[in-house]
This record gives sequence, C-alpha cells and structure tokens, in this order.
Amino acid sequence: FTTRNAAPAPGIWLGIYLSPTAGASSFNHVNISYAGHWHGTGLINYHYSSLFIDGASPALTNISITNSEANCLELYSSSPTITNSRFENCGNVQIAATGGSNPTVSASRFIGSSSAWGMTNSTPAQTINARNNYWGAASGPAHSSNPSGTGVKISDGIDYASFRIDDKYILAVTVAGSGTGSVHSSPTGISCSTGTCTASYDYLQSVVLTASPSWYSTLGWSGCTAAANSCTVVLDADKSVTATFTANNNVRLNSATPTLHSRIMDAYNAIGLSGSGNIQAQVFTFLETPVFGNPVNVLFEGGRSASFDPTSGYSTVGTLSILKGSVTISNIVIK
Repeated sequence: FTTRNAAPAPGIWLGIYLSPTAGASSFNHVNISYAGHWHGTGLINYHYSSLFIDGASPALTNISITNSEANCLELYSSSPTITNSRFENCGNVQIAATGGSNPTVSASRFIGSSSAWGMTNSTPAQTINARNNYWGAASGPAHSSNPSGTGVKISDGIDYASFRIDDKYILAVTVAGSGTGSVHSSPTGISCSTGTCTASYDYLQSVVLTASPSWYSTLGWSGCTAAANSCTVVLDADKSVTATFTANNNVRLNSATPTLHSRIMDAYNAIGLSGSGNIQAQVFTFLETPVFGNPVNVLFEGGRSASFDPTSGYSTVGTLSILKGSVTISNIVIK
C-alpha cells in the first residue's frame, strides 16, 4: 500500500484503520509506505498511524512499514504476534502500544538511531515480550537499563532481551536422517554435516544449498525449492531448511530375525566374532572395500531385488579382503 504520487513523501495519505469488527486474522507480506498523516493547526493537532489496529489481534508476519509522518504501527487494546517485520523512518513511534495492548514481537527490525522512538508501552506495568529483535544498532536499544545502547529508543515495560546485533535474516539448516551427508551454501555461510548450522544473510538474498549424500544415502529436502541435490531459499524472513539423508539399507543379514544395513561391513560386523551368517546384497554398486577378518563362515549373496529375492543381476564391490574364516560368494562383482 502506497501512493501513486510521482513525488511521494511521508504522510501523503492517511493509512489503514483496522476496526474491532474487521475480522482480519492475519496480515502477511504487507508493505505500507508514505502514510501516517500528521495534521497540526495550532491548538488542534491530530495524527493518523500508517496502520492502526483497534481492538483486534491479527498475526502480523513479514510486515514492512516505512516513511510514515506519524506512528508506523499503533495498537489500541490489541495484542497481535508480530514476526519478521520491519519499521523504518517513522516520524513519531515505530510501534506504539496503547490501551493495554500487549503484543509479542520477535525477529523484527527497528531501523534508526537513538533519536527515533522504536517502541512505547503506555502500560509499563504489563511487560511486552519484544525479545530477539534488531533495534538499529549492535549495542541494542536506547534505554536507561542499557546504557551502551545506541539503537532506537524504547520506553519502560519492554523486554528487549536476546536482541540481535544486525538486521540480517537467519538461515538455519538441519541435517537429519539415518544416513550421512553434508550441505554447503552459495553464498558461503553454511557448511553442515550434523545437527543444525546457521548463517545470516541480507534481506531477499537468494541462497543455493548443495547437498553431498554419502554413497549409501538418499537425499530429501524440506523448507526450500528443491532440484535434485540442490535447493534454493529466499531470505524474506528467517528460514529453516532440513536436509534428510536416509540410509539405503541395500544389505540384509538374513537370520531368524533379519536386520537391514546400508553397508556390507555393517552386516558383517553384526555377525560377531564367531559362528556364521548370510549376507544378502541388492543389485547396487557398493563403494566400499570390505575386509572380512573374523573367524566366521559367511554366505555372501549378491544380485538381490529390493525385497531381497534372487535375480540374475549382480552386486558390485571394491577389493574384497578375506583374512580369516570362510566366504562363499555368488552374484558378486569384485573390482
């Protein structure tokens, strides 16, 4: 929402008023600029906020309110959840909580210096949860409880703990699953093979993630636009991506209670240090060089189907070393 004026200026239009009966449940990816008109005629002064929410509490996500002559966002008896939003160049207050409003604000950006008001709370006895936000400076907001803060000013009754040190957006990549692999990003920042890795990027930065599954794992993506081993995510908000590496389980140790394995050596080691075992491998190229070094008797059968039934095919392995025990082999190609 903005003006069609060829020379836009703050306050060139009034703004948006959301009444108690408006029925809006959420605002998502909404941009409002050059509104928030301030009118002053000597003894009489009044203003319009760019967005005024009266007695309603819609979820506000990815909201951008900029270049307002008066307040950017004013809340009256309103307690919305505000996330991944941006407030900048507001002539009065970026978020003004009045009439007992108690919003929850996180992962948002208040852009400006200590000469600008970032947030005010007209009911300071009721603390507003405004953690995990950027307040215009790495030192946090300007407030008596934060003497070194050089960001925007805030009033009493605002919990600004765990503030962010920059206005970038966070990409979190989690590596999960029964298999193994790694994920790297372009631009650089993410290099992950276990757990969760994070990196910060500019607003609207496009990040390409490339996964390298191990030879015995398959890859699945969630949280991004996937194309084979790569996926793309645009940072219009904090984003989370999961790369799931699933073990292929192309090997079975056949017994009264068969067990599945992703590598031949995993199945061999499961036999133990004595006795015998029947290892069955699906039609697949195993990029390993098995070493059979225990005093056990092994029946090693390749060329099995996905359900481990015999086929006319073959399983391929690298060099096979037999140090102890005995091995009977069928349908195996050794390179």
